[in-house]
Amino acid sequence: MYAGIKLCLSDYIYIKRGGLNMDMAERAEVIAGINDVRSRLFIAFDAFNNITDDALIDSCIYEIISLNERYRYFLRLAKEGGIKADGFEDRRR
Repeated sequence: MYAGIKLCLSDYIYIKRGGLNMDMAERAEVIAGINDVRSRLFIAFDAFNNITDDALIDSCIYEIISLNERYRYFLRLAKEGGIKADGFEDRRR
C-alpha cells in the first residue's frame, strides 16, 4: 500500500529520563496509540483522495480532523512522558 513508508515507530523510540511518572506499559500504550492513529490517518487520506461522493468526502474530512486531534493528544502524552523519536530534529529552534 505505502511502499517505503515505515508505519511502526518502535524502532525509532527511546525514553528520556525524567519524564512523567509513566511505567513502561503506559509508554507502550502511547507508542501504540501513535502508531494506530498514524496508520488510520494514511487510510483516511487515501480514502479522501479516491472518493468522489460529496457526503463521503465530508465524512473523510471529519475523520481526518478527528484523527489529527487524537494524534496531537498522543504526541502531547509522549512529550510529557519523555518519549522521544530518535532521528528527528526539532526545527522550531
